Amino acid sequence: MRVFLSLPALGLLLPSLWRPESRSPVGAEVPALLARSHPTDLEGEVELFRAGCVACHAVPESVAERLEAKAAPSFESLGEARTSDALEARIRGHYVGEGRADRVRAIASFLRDENGRELESAEVSPAVVDRGEHLFHELACKACHVDGFAGLEAATDHRALSEFLAEPEVARPDLDHAFGLTEGEASSLSAYLLRGSFVTGAPGPGFQVECFEMPIANGDEPDLEGREPSFKGAARVVDVGPRTRDNNFALRFRTTLLVEQAGMHEFEIGSDDGSWLYIDDELAVQNPGLHPYTRVRGSVELEAGRHDLRLVFTEAGGGEELSLRWARPNGSLDEVPLERTSTRVDRLTPPVEQPLMDIGILGRGEDAYASMGCAACHGGPGERDLPDAPDLGDLDLKADCSVTPISEPVRRFLADLPTSARTGAEELAFEMGRTSCLSCHSRGGDGGLSESVARELTETQDLGEEGRRPPTLDRAGYRFQADWIRAVLADRADARPYMRARCVSVSEERAERIAAAFSAVDSVDGDEDEPEFSAEVLEAGRKQVGVTGKVCVSCHRVQGRDSLGPQGMDLSEQSERLKPAWFREWLLRPHEIRPGTRMPSFWIGREPEDANREIDAVRVWTNFGAAAPLPDGLSIDTAGYVVEVGERPRLHAAFLDGLSARCLLVGTPARVHYAYDLANARLRWLWRGAFVDGRGTWDGRAGKLVEPLGEDWIVLPENHGPIVGDGDRLRVASRRFDAEGHPVFVLHVAETRIEDVIQPRFETDGPVLIRRLTVLDGRARFDLADGGGFTVRDSRGQPVDPNRSVEAGETLEVIYRW
Repeated sequence: MRVFLSLPALGLLLPSLWRPESRSPVGAEVPALLARSHPTDLEGEVELFRAGCVACHAVPESVAERLEAKAAPSFESLGEARTSDALEARIRGHYVGEGRADRVRAIASFLRDENGRELESAEVSPAVVDRGEHLFHELACKACHVDGFAGLEAATDHRALSEFLAEPEVARPDLDHAFGLTEGEASSLSAYLLRGSFVTGAPGPGFQVECFEMPIANGDEPDLEGREPSFKGAARVVDVGPRTRDNNFALRFRTTLLVEQAGMHEFEIGSDDGSWLYIDDELAVQNPGLHPYTRVRGSVELEAGRHDLRLVFTEAGGGEELSLRWARPNGSLDEVPLERTSTRVDRLTPPVEQPLMDIGILGRGEDAYASMGCAACHGGPGERDLPDAPDLGDLDLKADCSVTPISEPVRRFLADLPTSARTGAEELAFEMGRTSCLSCHSRGGDGGLSESVARELTETQDLGEEGRRPPTLDRAGYRFQADWIRAVLADRADARPYMRARCVSVSEERAERIAAAFSAVDSVDGDEDEPEFSAEVLEAGRKQVGVTGKVCVSCHRVQGRDSLGPQGMDLSEQSERLKPAWFREWLLRPHEIRPGTRMPSFWIGREPEDANREIDAVRVWTNFGAAAPLPDGLSIDTAGYVVEVGERPRLHAAFLDGLSARCLLVGTPARVHYAYDLANARLRWLWRGAFVDGRGTWDGRAGKLVEPLGEDWIVLPENHGPIVGDGDRLRVASRRFDAEGHPVFVLHVAETRIEDVIQPRFETDGPVLIRRLTVLDGRARFDLADGGGFTVRDSRGQPVDPNRSVEAGETLEVIYRW
């Protein structure tokens, strides 16, 4: 089958690519899958939508619910950042018919004169072009753009193309998708696509910089020779900006340093983690190790003239920071002036714009734009509605449209318009066709990447083909939760961060429609039935995942923590991602479902009852997501400041934001935590997942405000807890620990002493906190009313009276849910 090449985004933005002599009629690139699979000619329906026909033609009632008006580039953006020749070529390809050459030229000149700007050159390095080439291949751009955009440099400049690639929806709202590129990636890819305009220049100010993605296991300087960088480019300052990820990478900066005055020069490097500075290949300053941001200085005797400067930086985990300063003889420390650095400056030169046409043609351009109906789609001057445009159902199919060629699939669709709404299968096929899903993915044996494109994909982990190729969409609505499909399509979730190729994102509305279509077609009764929860089953699942069970942590990340080997998809996301029926099916027979997978078969030869029991236990464990208790043997990064909780509770004293300077954060193995304000003897914060980043407590002079990590952060009211009278002050009289390591606070006010102990408990909907308030002496009242985002219930499940009174020797047990 021919790959679905239906996203000519750059071709529409930059019209020189769409040469009329090479254009196919509208509809020619829609896959035959749509026409073959369904009685309605969806190939023509998809193309009718893409052509925007309903902007001019009224839609018959029988098909009104099936078609919608498509957005189009705005009038203001049509002439911007394109040469007149490129714009004219695009318009000429858009309109058909004889005797329109003058009109086309007039419209192109009018748009360029109204909305155009002067094209600009851009400073780049050959390394940036190389990086763009890598991206073009590893992101599978050729899945949709086969020709590689030869000759693109004659149409636009680097700025316009970079802005479009970073945010295509701004210039092209009709696309309703984004490529998910960072600004740096968009700039590099743009440089590669415009490489035909690359001109080697003379040296200029700045640094050459390379980023190397690699494990940083210790504080030693890495050997970078012979290693292929993940990024090459130019920088104007020394900092961590050029990194391609946040952990486990190295940066290398190089420049020629111009020294005006001979003498002793002082250099200072500040880094988190390690850094090494070389002057003329001699080590001048070193700041090795895995440590918080630390500055180190060194002095070097330099002659006047040019000197080679090289700086290497490494980052293992946690925060990352880098700086470079120098002091000339008898001078003060400051950043190295940009004018004292030198590296070669190369440029992308824009095409030379031809002079605008004569005033006569320009004057006719606005009239031609209005009379040819351009405003119906693009806005601007002219009528938005064309009264003489017939209904779609009344078109003369023997004639051609005055705007665009009509393909045979569109003619067939118009000749036999449907009289009912799309079925679920038709809706799914239409949405896949509209979004071009089959350019990269396969479904039912159709679509998927060509082998030539697939060979160019790269992987970041040793996961085989599964780590490189986009997954199949077979049974997607049975395999994946509808909410997960929506999140992935709307760019709110990513199950495969190890894959370089990435899915385009669409609007929330489109994501909702596609997810619903997959569910309607693929779902079966019972595919969302979850196994029964119990604390014992949860613990059994935790052990299955760890090193004493099936050792899932050897290949899979858990709650953002690295696995022991290749970094496969995060297990804590699998309940949110996969339906329980497919989860069980996949674990039972992965090699039957996907031959060649790296996923082991753990239950071969086991009794079905035993296998299902163990798999259900793993499923119950995954259902707790970020709050699931950590499995045994998980690799924990200790290079940063993040405080981890092991098999017993963990305490961290800190200044808490909005509370006081005397607070205690208590982390539990159940992944549900709380903060106790010791200064005011109050329980104040509740949250789940990750515990706390201790940087604010330990870095530098400390004393910085701290907030929790994780998720579901709840702040309890200031007066939540024991009620004290006017002039009374509740204080923590003592603290001890129970047998499991949970702190037990003894509170004192007037003649009353209260024992306060808080422990986690797992329930079906997630972990909760159980609080036991025992009055040791006197009598106490408690205000434990529900608040913002949380509920408090007693041991019988009833709301707690805001003025609940407890006598000496009695215990009030309450449950916090949020």
